[in-house]
Amino acid sequence: MLNIEIKGIGFHNKGAELMLNAIIDHFTSISPNVRFIVELPVSRRQLKQFNLHLKTRYLRRGHNIVRFLNFLPKFILHKLNIVKASEINMVIDASGYAYGDPFPPRAIRNKLALELESLKQAGTPIILMPQAFGPFKKDSVRSAFLPILEQADIIFARDEQSLNYLNDIAKVTTRVERAPDFTSLVTADEYPHFKPGPKSLCLIPNLKMLQHTKLAENYLDFFRALLCKAKKSGYEPFLLVHEEAEDKPVCDKLLENLKDYEFPVIIPATAKECKWVIGRSRLVVSSRYHGLISALSQATPVFATSWSHKYQALLNDYDSSDKLVDLSSVNTEVERVLEILKSDEALNTIRKHLQHNAETQRQETLKMWATIDSLLSSKFSV
Repeated sequence: MLNIEIKGIGFHNKGAELMLNAIIDHFTSISPNVRFIVELPVSRRQLKQFNLHLKTRYLRRGHNIVRFLNFLPKFILHKLNIVKASEINMVIDASGYAYGDPFPPRAIRNKLALELESLKQAGTPIILMPQAFGPFKKDSVRSAFLPILEQADIIFARDEQSLNYLNDIAKVTTRVERAPDFTSLVTADEYPHFKPGPKSLCLIPNLKMLQHTKLAENYLDFFRALLCKAKKSGYEPFLLVHEEAEDKPVCDKLLENLKDYEFPVIIPATAKECKWVIGRSRLVVSSRYHGLISALSQATPVFATSWSHKYQALLNDYDSSDKLVDLSSVNTEVERVLEILKSDEALNTIRKHLQHNAETQRQETLKMWATIDSLLSSKFSV
């Protein structure tokens, strides 16, 4: 039995859930004898939904408060779907973005750095999946991350800027490679409660656009104008929620003064259902990174708003850099989106363009998995 620990995934965020799906889908396709292990906190429902096992580690104030479980026999723990840390065969970090100046050094150490010595002594491969990194201007953050950089077997940077941040601080020849977001291969599941029509406009909000930009009011005005003008033009705009706790309040704020029309607010239960809704839409405007990748990878025409460099980098990967919205020119950008929405010819041209680039990104993702599989097969029989 191969025991793979997955670090960094979360269940409140559809993007993190897509990454979890991608990892599970890949490894179960190459071997039926795989356990996927995570640390607390995680609910029973989530453990059951993804057939996950718990690891005997749960840090609170720097202490493992479930350490006592390591003294129980394995056969008892396995009946409870619990796996000892010493049984882990591979560690995969799919944090998305957790290593850089915005994050406290203690969180970086607790996530992975504190376990490096025992993992390397056991010969356990450590892989950081494609994600954003940096910057590392703070000495404390750089010091916390350097042991991970130096001892990981492979680190995949999701964009050129992240790759540069890593290379700037690298002191050893760690294998650092560029690879795209790896959720493009995840297949969507039909969402039975809502089916976008041929005139649908899917808007995906993000609380971070209000928290981390200086154009919060412009952002709200942009979305409100799109909702109203698209509706008046005979189209069917709706709001798709990627992260309910954060983004549902944004939807409420957007709609509080729009009483003349009703706009559906769609909250699918799973990330794969979100991806299905996005793929069936006529046009998407996404403020969520994995909403954007779900559109691009399915060749669905899409515009993006941005609070981080990762959005522009992703659009560049799909040769669609012009689809980033400039919120300093709300009226101009609203008209630009509506012009595309109303033109079948323009939409078809975009779809063909995206199909070509999506295939390129899929091939790059397959190359990444081949690299990981090669490392795995060199150490284990799978």
